[in-house]
Amino acid sequence: MISYKIFTFILTILCFGSVKSFNFASLASPIALNDLASQLSQFPVEAAIQPSSDLAFLSLPKPALQAVAISTTYFACIIATDRPGGSIMNNHQNMLIVKGSTVPEAGLGLFAGAYMPEGTVLGHYPGVVRPLLAYSQSKLLNYPYSNTYIWRFTDNAFVVDPTNSFGMLDDVCAGGSDDWIGSYALLNACSGFLGVTTKLARINEPPLGKDCNVRAEENLETREVVFSLSRDVYASEELYLDYGLTYDRSGYQSIDRTL
Repeated sequence: MISYKIFTFILTILCFGSVKSFNFASLASPIALNDLASQLSQFPVEAAIQPSSDLAFLSLPKPALQAVAISTTYFACIIATDRPGGSIMNNHQNMLIVKGSTVPEAGLGLFAGAYMPEGTVLGHYPGVVRPLLAYSQSKLLNYPYSNTYIWRFTDNAFVVDPTNSFGMLDDVCAGGSDDWIGSYALLNACSGFLGVTTKLARINEPPLGKDCNVRAEENLETREVVFSLSRDVYASEELYLDYGLTYDRSGYQSIDRTL
């Protein structure tokens, strides 16, 4: 088997060297390309070539190699930038239950399936990390209610978007964005092994008379949001989180949060 790093290196040479007339940048937004460059710079250069096997695929006709180079490199860019992040801690997957919320008109909520002590880490907020500007100029314009579920970092530079191409929240976030053509379609096809559960995105704010039992901690360097319990919770208790001062609550009465 050819090392994926060697394969990607050869494909990149073919794509940007041999196919000079192909305008790769035209398929992606400048913001997406900058984000891709930042991620690719973190990969170490390492791998050994086995000439007899690693380079056998080069016996294909040049046009076929160019087609493979273009499509594979492009798909790799989509997966590198638009795959979803986030997770539920493995031992808590069955301890978090999604069902109808006790908050009026809130749709679904997240409940504890068993007793969990204060400090229990529930997981990381799910979704695709996107620049706030890119999100605001695309999905937010077309599907304003997607704002119900996105996590906006306190520095107002990025968001975590767990919604699908129509701004709705599915049980599993497949990823994708408007920055790359075909991004949603490709990642939907890969959702079986790249998708992440959206359970943590179901946590509501508490109604009057109830307190928060979940806290969130942002890491602005890794662009992750960790959810943990701020107090002990008991079986069947609904989980609540304060969304913060920057959250837009103007649509609470008009948006169906079960979408």
